[in-house]
Amino acid sequence: MGRKPVRASRSAIATGPRKRTGEPPECVQALAESEDRLRLVLEIAGDGIWEWNIVTGEVWLSPRWLETWGYPPGDVEPTIDSWRDLVHPDDLPRVVGSLERHIAGGTPLYEEEYRLRTRSGTYRWNRSRGRLLGRDARGRPQRMVGIDADITVRKEWDEASARGAQIYQQLFDHMNEGFGLHEVICDDQGRPCDYRFLDVNGKFEELTGLKADDVLGRTVREVLPGIDSYWIEELGQVALTGRPARLEEYSTPLGRYYRVSAFCPMKGRFACVFTDVTDHKRLVESLRESQARFLALNAELEHQVMQRTDALNLANQELEAFSYSVSHDLRAPVRHLTGFVKLLERHAGAALDDKGRRYLGIIADSARRMGRLIDDLLEFSQTGRAELHTTTVDLQSLVDDVRLECLDGLEGPPVVWKVSPLPQVRADRSLLRQALVNLVSNALKFTRTRERAVIEIGEAPSDDGTAVIFVRDNGVGFDARYVEKLFGVFQRLHSSEEFEGTGIGLANVKRIVERHGGRVWAEGAVGRGATLYVALPKAEERGS
Repeated sequence: MGRKPVRASRSAIATGPRKRTGEPPECVQALAESEDRLRLVLEIAGDGIWEWNIVTGEVWLSPRWLETWGYPPGDVEPTIDSWRDLVHPDDLPRVVGSLERHIAGGTPLYEEEYRLRTRSGTYRWNRSRGRLLGRDARGRPQRMVGIDADITVRKEWDEASARGAQIYQQLFDHMNEGFGLHEVICDDQGRPCDYRFLDVNGKFEELTGLKADDVLGRTVREVLPGIDSYWIEELGQVALTGRPARLEEYSTPLGRYYRVSAFCPMKGRFACVFTDVTDHKRLVESLRESQARFLALNAELEHQVMQRTDALNLANQELEAFSYSVSHDLRAPVRHLTGFVKLLERHAGAALDDKGRRYLGIIADSARRMGRLIDDLLEFSQTGRAELHTTTVDLQSLVDDVRLECLDGLEGPPVVWKVSPLPQVRADRSLLRQALVNLVSNALKFTRTRERAVIEIGEAPSDDGTAVIFVRDNGVGFDARYVEKLFGVFQRLHSSEEFEGTGIGLANVKRIVERHGGRVWAEGAVGRGATLYVALPKAEERGS
């Protein structure tokens, strides 16, 4: 502890009471016996005894005192300086000041609590009490006696209790519910007729508009003269019976609805934890009124919906017929355009310069793109009208077939395929094949500029019991800000000069998947590839 060890020594004062002169022998003997009895009682009580000869500075410490602080006999030098060395430096000025005040006659009893160093070097709390026993003819103090007790456990308990009380007070002050402690008041027949406010928290003031200074110590009838007797009777029974209660009622004086949980912390008292539910109540009433209005309109709306549904179905049929007709009618001029371009090339191709031949090439390419667009429109229209023939489809074998079909005649970089085990799904095999062809073709197209194309097909985890299939590539990717456009009709995120296409393929995928009750989505980033997801109903497992 950074202190020199106390020396072990003894003196006359350390051996016991001293002989007194000038007094009759029988008085000295009686006094000695009385002191021995007192010491014996104190030792039995567990307190350590000390005696200080103020004139010589010698100190006597009882065996119990030494045992309490862990010192063997003779290990503490019997002087006041040695005692000072044992007191904690932070406590010493206060303790010495208290001793000096008592010796000067300022206090009838010396009493202090301070930390005392044990033989192990640790400090424990000591409660020391003593009294000055005599002065000489000139009034100078002669000796002082006292007792010490180890109160470390009590101190720790007090500190723990103080921390607990502080935590409780913080919770009490900062809880989100109002809190109030009350004492019930009964009439001559023992029935609750009033109650008194004993304590409230800050939230109580906020929820009721009542200030603590205005309610504490007063009764509820004084604070709220118009209070309903129901509140007093119900809450009073909690205090009298000990049975908790839950209330949700309107307070007339406060003009608010409250939800209250009441319990009995001790006989004759009840505590309330409550919240203001006025807004909730009004919302519920508003919802009930809205529901009534909704029910009143529902019958009329149902009738209108049925009429409009019929009209919409008819319009869709007409629209599909129109789209099909237009697509077919567009084929003739496109065929004529393509045919006449070929005739012109054979008839006058040699006479045309490079610019003329380039113009013819542009016309031919445009005609071909128009033809593909018409084909895609017809396919899109047919997809919406085709009847579903749902069966169990083995995705593993279907994906293998689609890969072979898409690779037939493909030009471009070598493709690394990573195909994981795939599940069985419930779907129309023909339509699902069409969707997979579009997905795989899309991946092949956008990896064409890579030195080494990598396409991965597998099953992703699903939380809703569907089979989630993904097609991932290391192609050019897309700007994620426009992901919503990816599956739209005629929506293209890359120019036709970069990549061919009509903007209908992924829209067709979306329509096919949604007709199966599934969904599609995508993830990607520019230059970092894309992942397209398809969620479909799983096939029922055998034996399920």
